[in-house]
Amino acid sequence: TGCATYINECADMIMNTYGKTSADIMNQHVKPYFSTVLTQYKTVSDRELQDATFFFMEYVDKVDSSDFMLILQLCQQFAEVCLWAKPEMTDVKQNAVYGIGVFAKHLNTQMFTSLLPACIQAVE
Repeated sequence: TGCATYINECADMIMNTYGKTSADIMNQHVKPYFSTVLTQYKTVSDRELQDATFFFMEYVDKVDSSDFMLILQLCQQFAEVCLWAKPEMTDVKQNAVYGIGVFAKHLNTQMFTSLLPACIQAVE
């Protein structure tokens, strides 16, 4: 859990400083780790899940918003995480809901419309 936080903090500083030019390092070294955490969201710690959701919000917003299939998958995954999360997992839920908004910003209306029912349910 501690490693996830330190990795996330470092990645966040790199993404905020170098933006799109940090794509290679994020794709090769950080994204695979947080992808695994996100797909195993039911078994990882709350903090790891919070870090993974934050990483992907920042990644899409600051580094690469061109992979629409990834963004669709992330949006769907974030809605699922939000619906699954326990009420006391406030930071995870906040990141998931905020992430849905970030992803919606980068999808066209038709793409986001297909996810709207799940996203609305998660936000509610």
